[in-house]
Amino acid sequence: MKLFAVMCNQPQRLGAALAQVRGHLRAIGPVARWGLAYDHGGEVLLVRTPRPSADVDLTSPLAELSSDCVIAQAVSVTRDLRDAQDPRGPADTPTSVPDNTPPFRFRRWMYAQLGTFDVAAVWAQVLSRIPEFLRRNLRSKEPGELAFHLFLTALHETGPSGALDDPNLSPHAVRKALALSSRELEAALGAAGRPAQLGSAVVSNGRCMLALRRVPALRMRRLWLPNDRGERDERFRCVLFLSSREPQLEDGFEELAPGQVVIVRRDLTLDPSTLDA
Repeated sequence: MKLFAVMCNQPQRLGAALAQVRGHLRAIGPVARWGLAYDHGGEVLLVRTPRPSADVDLTSPLAELSSDCVIAQAVSVTRDLRDAQDPRGPADTPTSVPDNTPPFRFRRWMYAQLGTFDVAAVWAQVLSRIPEFLRRNLRSKEPGELAFHLFLTALHETGPSGALDDPNLSPHAVRKALALSSRELEAALGAAGRPAQLGSAVVSNGRCMLALRRVPALRMRRLWLPNDRGERDERFRCVLFLSSREPQLEDGFEELAPGQVVIVRRDLTLDPSTLDA
């Protein structure tokens, strides 16, 4: 799997900024399916390709967008626990439907998560925790979508009134909900005797973004562009997160520590923290 997320303050220049790291934004095939979610005037739009393909250059579709917040994910062709347990058959076949293609969205929220876990073992228990109005939004039995809806449930229950629709919600309320939902999902897996190994995740409401490093590694880089004099344009700010199994990435990438959360605020300032801070 490949996870990619970016926020910037000048959406019309996003493509130019990402061109600097294009070599790192390629998902090596075979790719089962891939998609991206992006903010467009406060609304989350999706682009999904739910069919197998060769290598995917994630910068190509971004060149056609003008957005200040994007999350993308490519899923490798593998047969995992979900395939064996979902009665609809393997999700990585040409018969896949768009609903099981990440990222996932609800209203102004977008979410992507790496890795997999035994959804069937905890499906009934977790589903009973999710309110009906959120449950109706579940379209698949993808691990990432189930984790996303448990996060939304935690945010709805512990955040301020109207948290799911508040564009100015405190990022720390988002972090708290992410921590609570992670612990609850891990506890459910543990009680079922299944490995509680959740993958790295990124969530955003278009105004802030939280990147959580689990497994595999999640790396971050600040991107910049030159001004008319060829100097660094201090008015442009951009932060990129990228999953990678490579031992090391050059070109200014820094690796998040296991369990670390980085909050990206609306003004593109960063707040490194931990999940339970």
